[in-house]
This record gives sequence, C-alpha cells and structure tokens, in this order.
Amino acid sequence: MNKPSAVILAGGLGTRLRSAVDDRNKVAASVNGRPFISYLLDRLDSSGFQEVIICSGHKGDDLLERMGNCYKRLKLTYSKEPTALGTAGALRFAEHLISSEEALILNGDSYCDIELDKLIDYHRAKKNAATLVAVWVPDTGRYGAVKIDNGEKIIAFSEKRGVGHPGYVNAGIYIIKKAFFGSIPEGRPVSLEREIFPQWISQGLAVFRHNGGFIDIGTPESYAEAQSYLTELGEDAMAGQVNTK
Repeated sequence: MNKPSAVILAGGLGTRLRSAVDDRNKVAASVNGRPFISYLLDRLDSSGFQEVIICSGHKGDDLLERMGNCYKRLKLTYSKEPTALGTAGALRFAEHLISSEEALILNGDSYCDIELDKLIDYHRAKKNAATLVAVWVPDTGRYGAVKIDNGEKIIAFSEKRGVGHPGYVNAGIYIIKKAFFGSIPEGRPVSLEREIFPQWISQGLAVFRHNGGFIDIGTPESYAEAQSYLTELGEDAMAGQVNTK
C-alpha cells in the first residue's frame, strides 16, 4: 500500500499537564521510561510509513533533541511554529512539507489501537475528502461527543459537558486530502475541532468508527492511566533508544 505522509500534532502548550510534566513538550512526557510520542512512532513504523512531519511549537527544540531526525525506519521532519497556531493552523503551516495527496494526522497526546491500514483502505475505497476516527468511550463528558447519522457521516459535534454518557468521541486521528488544507486560514490560530470540522460537515465529513482502546495524556489523571494502559497492550518498554531524561 502506498502510504500517505503522517503528521503528528505536537504544538500544544500542555497547560493542564504542567503539574506532572513541565520540563518538556507534552508529547515527550515519559511513559514507562519512554517519550509518549515513541508509541505513536512505533505504530507508524510497524504499519510501513516512511515519513513523519511533527508539528511542534512549545519546547519544539527540546523535542527535536530528544527524538532526532529519524526513528527506526521513519524519517522525522519538524515544522516549528513561530507562535501557537492551533491544530488546523499547524497543518496549514506544514502543508509544504507534505509530499502525498493526502495526510494521516494524529494528535500527539493520544493513542488509539486502530489498525491504520484498515483506516486508509476505508478512506480510499469511499473516496472521502476527509475521514475522522470516532472511538467509543463510556463517558463522553471530558471530550465532547461526535454525532453520527445512520450511515457514515458526521452530523454534529457537541461541547464538553464535564459529565457525559457512553458514545463516540473524536479519537484525534484523521485522513485529509492535502487540497483541503488551502481552506484553512493562514496567519492566526485555527482549531480543527471547533472551526474547520463543523464547516466541513456540509461537505460530507466521513467517520470511521472504532470500538477498541483509546487513551490520552491531556490531564495528570489520564497521564497516570497511560502508564498501565500501554503496558497492558504489551508494548516493549525497552524499544526506541531515545533520550527520556
């Protein structure tokens, strides 16, 4: 399979995680002795990807020092934002680095055990312009729910409510045609979740449903849970010889 460029969004300030991780970019937070981002890179490497663009901002130089320009068989390229541009603004800023007609985009602070080849096959078979992975969770309150019609399209996003109910949430994994990046405003912070995706709903924003594992490190509590979650998945804690100090 011809793999698209992979993009990891790693430009967030990690404000909620400062009490647990304050000396590094959030995606480099140590999980079982390894930077969290290395788990994402392992998944990309094992799935046959070749190039990864890391959209960094806050403490981006530190991230480059820790991870370097290659990881296993992956070539790592960094798109360092001069100011925080948000999840969509980061993609527009990094557009010139993406060599494929579509890009696989992953939030750098979450991990989902989805089979990436199945996602790519689905996206291409349906000829979607953009596909969002929605994962089933027991409580949507901290994330905000994704409302899906009876078919394969997203009809709405609901705001975070603190206390939720079982349902689908945005897993932070997307495949988007590069041509769509041109519709993202330049020169200011832009959010995929709050600004761009709601606009794209009318153009048929497709969904790939996933009922497997999902974890994020957005809060100290979920960061603590990630330690045991990734251990239970059987990830090799000694893989990836990178600087975690």
